Amino acid sequence: MSCTRIATSRVQLRASLAGVAVLAGSAAGILLAPSADAAVACQPTGYTQDGIDLTAALVNPGAVTADVDAAGCNIGVFFGSAGSVTGAHINGAPNYYGILVLGASVNVSGATVNGIGEAPHNGAQHGVGIAYREGATGTISGSSVSDYQKNGIVARDAGTSVSVSGNTVSGAGPVGYIAQNGIQISYGATGSVTGNSISDNAYTGTSVTACGLLMFQADGVKQSKNSFSGDQKNLCSVGRGGGNVSVG
Repeated sequence: MSCTRIATSRVQLRASLAGVAVLAGSAAGILLAPSADAAVACQPTGYTQDGIDLTAALVNPGAVTADVDAAGCNIGVFFGSAGSVTGAHINGAPNYYGILVLGASVNVSGATVNGIGEAPHNGAQHGVGIAYREGATGTISGSSVSDYQKNGIVARDAGTSVSVSGNTVSGAGPVGYIAQNGIQISYGATGSVTGNSISDNAYTGTSVTACGLLMFQADGVKQSKNSFSGDQKNLCSVGRGGGNVSVG
């Protein structure tokens, strides 16, 4: 990035000018740099869902370690190539996904993902904290996922394989507008789900059931040592014939 120096008197100041932060300066001049509070520039991902060309705050960023505010975007972080998320907070109410991994290898560890979905949340069948799709692979570990509209963590589609361990996944409690699922492995995906704390995924309606851990038409799931609290049903295992659950 090129820098611009502007003559000024000896002052210590910080201001915001058209998304640019003016850093502390001296008689020699001051240095312009990008502002931390500049508006998010949502980027196209090339991925379409519900007839919408979804945008993201970050697209194929490689390693993500800083917090991401995805206000105004459909996705917080989009991966179509290998990468990682470590210790970052993803929020800002992206309405489709906090993190979406599409056919790539990505590890997520120590992350916090919340505020995913419409504001306020409603019955639209989107709003997923972390999703791996279309042959994506990787691990999700030691992370916290909460305040999602539809599902906390999802692995779906043939060829997708994910290890989900040591995470805390918290739904909204008994709600009438949508049937949430904490963790979902579905539609030909495989995975291991171990040592997670899954809570408060409950639906007050009668048409479908909300699940702590949903295995729907999966191609093989190993689950052990998970704890459940306040879920309408802790484990839902549904084969190719379908079932009385709501899949996201």
